[in-house]
Amino acid sequence: MLLSMLRPAAGCCLYLQLLVLSFSCVESFLTPSHLQNGLNGFSGLRYFHITGAPRLTVPLSESIDANRERATLSRIVVEDFALLITPAAMAGIAFSQYKDTSVAFHNFVEVASQNTWSPVDGGAYLTDLITPALNGPVTTVISILFATLVSMTVSNLLTRQNTMARALAEIIDDARRTEIHIENFPEPFRSRADSLVDSFVRGVFEDAAQKKICPVSLRSRQELGSLLKLLNQLSLEPNAPGMILGEAYAAVNRIIDHRSNLIAAYQTRFPIWHYGNLAILALAICVIFLMLTDKSALLFLGGFQLRMCWSMLIGTFAMLAVVIYDLNTPLSGVFKIVESTNMNSATRKTYGNILED
Repeated sequence: MLLSMLRPAAGCCLYLQLLVLSFSCVESFLTPSHLQNGLNGFSGLRYFHITGAPRLTVPLSESIDANRERATLSRIVVEDFALLITPAAMAGIAFSQYKDTSVAFHNFVEVASQNTWSPVDGGAYLTDLITPALNGPVTTVISILFATLVSMTVSNLLTRQNTMARALAEIIDDARRTEIHIENFPEPFRSRADSLVDSFVRGVFEDAAQKKICPVSLRSRQELGSLLKLLNQLSLEPNAPGMILGEAYAAVNRIIDHRSNLIAAYQTRFPIWHYGNLAILALAICVIFLMLTDKSALLFLGGFQLRMCWSMLIGTFAMLAVVIYDLNTPLSGVFKIVESTNMNSATRKTYGNILED
């Protein structure tokens, strides 16, 4: 009896193994080594298209290495492929392993219930007795709770992405406005202020190029604080442009607010137990399906139809897991707020010229 349970159970483990393998493959490509080297790891120019904003160009380094460019492209292709293929692969394995899964579940119930008798009708009478209870309050409550949590999760993750996209777009917009005001500053204030703005924007998009937003790095950056001190020094100069200086103050303060909004949105995440609850509810629905179909005659006569239903159920849950995982990583995957593309020729202020147009 023990061996008869272990053999089907081993086949069932393929569901979890494939899902873990797929996401491990994705995770291994999220932060490739050449991106972790910072700006020196890049060459050429790179621009980032933010959803809902004009195409903006920000250079990250002087030259680009072809091998590293291909590695970045390969990472994106592998990541997107893993996300797209996982639901179909899980559904296929579920279809092929349904019989073993059903047998393993039946054997588990027999051992756990400690029955001293065996049904002569293949469990049909027992299943008919328990069906009203399962289809009544149990399935209804679990389904409503699962649908509510899924709706809340997807809605909040989409809102988080929109907030981050808006914050990034506004940071670039106000950074360019600040540069326009800085052009009217006297030297040496102009060159110093321009380098501070440039350094801050480069730092923000260095994190974006590494497919992450580092709150500690953003908070610890001193460019905006140094820029405010520089504006304070300029305000004491007799030839300080008063109205333009006030506009520069306002733009820098808005950038600080946008940075705070970006950090707050990035750190707004569901705790791990929230996703654990979703997994438990999905598992409960799968168990209910196995309980309702635990009939030898049904498995014999409608085995193919049951395989189809089981594969659709597992494939749907796998698709939901992929969508939630993708939404939870706003800088990578299919649903992303930043899209990076290599550029061979551009200048530092191209993004500003686009905004001016």
